[in-house]
Amino acid sequence: MKGRLFWKFGSLHLVLFLLVLLVVDTYVVRSLRDEYIEAALGQLQSLSRLAESRPPEGLDEAPLKQWTTWMARTGTRITVIAPDGKVLADSEEDHARMDNHIGRPEIRDALEKGSGRAVRYSATIGHDLVYLAVRQQTRDGSALIIRYAVPLERLAEALAGFRRGLWTVSFIVLALAGSASLLFFRALAKRIERLKEFSRAVAAGNFRGLPMDRKGDELADLSSTLSQTAEQLDATIRTLREERNQSAAVFWPACPKASSSSVPVSG
Repeated sequence: MKGRLFWKFGSLHLVLFLLVLLVVDTYVVRSLRDEYIEAALGQLQSLSRLAESRPPEGLDEAPLKQWTTWMARTGTRITVIAPDGKVLADSEEDHARMDNHIGRPEIRDALEKGSGRAVRYSATIGHDLVYLAVRQQTRDGSALIIRYAVPLERLAEALAGFRRGLWTVSFIVLALAGSASLLFFRALAKRIERLKEFSRAVAAGNFRGLPMDRKGDELADLSSTLSQTAEQLDATIRTLREERNQSAAVFWPACPKASSSSVPVSG
């Protein structure tokens, strides 16, 4: 009985606990990711304003590469792209080996709206990046797209640490709660077993009441009710037994007289 109750309730609470934990994990991770991305975009927008105040001189490869390297000192990847999608300079890769970027969503938005943003996987670097692309001009009036990017590696590391902490603490709480539940169900099982033994005793004719249960819960009320029922049943059976004995005492003495008067006299 103890095992059945414990495992039934334990399994239910474990499923509910895991569901809540998954919801919390998903919600918190998504919230942290959104906050990180918004903070990264804010940082990139600040950097783009700096670029507007100090734009590159022109589209010549050497000064453009120098300007790109200077802008990347903040740890941000800088890519300079021509309006036709050709990469003119990049702070981390050889721009001559990079594909045409005209199909990138942030580049398309920058050409159409003046700026574009995206969060996606970079095949060149091999991990997710937050992108901000801004359309602007060089000092000599040439049009170009400057794209700023920061990796999500730090976010991934932070989220991994958060998840490890969350699941570790949660399983510690689960272990403590499981131990407390086991102790509770042991005590509960003993009280229910006592009621079962009492019902067996009543069925065998022993109507002695149960000791008072001072827990003050539903089982205590049930114990009190069963005890009262047993006492009333015992009193009723005693009354019926006394009435039967009285009836027998009145009836059986008259039986011999009735028997003798009914015998015919011979001769």
